[in-house]
Amino acid sequence: MTLFIHLGYLTYNVEESTVSLPNKEIRMEFVEALRGSKTHKELSALIKTSDRLVEATMNKDERLVAEIIEQLHTSTTGPNFYNNEQALRSVLKIGYLSAIDDFVSIQELPTGKGYADLALIPRRGSRRSAVVIELKWNHTVDAAIEQIRRQQYPEVLKHFTSNLLLVGVTYDEKTKEHSCKILEHQAK
Repeated sequence: MTLFIHLGYLTYNVEESTVSLPNKEIRMEFVEALRGSKTHKELSALIKTSDRLVEATMNKDERLVAEIIEQLHTSTTGPNFYNNEQALRSVLKIGYLSAIDDFVSIQELPTGKGYADLALIPRRGSRRSAVVIELKWNHTVDAAIEQIRRQQYPEVLKHFTSNLLLVGVTYDEKTKEHSCKILEHQAK
């Protein structure tokens, strides 16, 4: 990792102690290397799942979004941490991994009156809609969407794009069944 940072293939954020891919070309090469890799079959499958999730979100396919998030939630989270806020954030981070090509992904985005679980802001030149995602358990999808509106999450994104998707994802703690609702929101 240190060598890749010194060579410029990765960047290091001192404040957050994180490493990231610095530009779109390197991200694309990294993703293509992983997609075509014979030795990283599980990672390649995860990226393909993420691609499907991003496309399902953009296409407003609520059933498929709920299905993929449920699959990731079950496969990546241990039973003792299933309802843990950090685990839920990780599910979204993993699920929307391939969004890095077209979006800046911000977890816990400070907004009007609260924090959006995940915001996907289109990169310059992208024709994609921005996305605000609220993930809840033991609530309805309407309650998740209502929180997005009540807490004024869209307000912070109105300067980036006029097209915004509000995504509420919920699941039942006992059945582990996930639901999704996606609405278009036009900034004023």
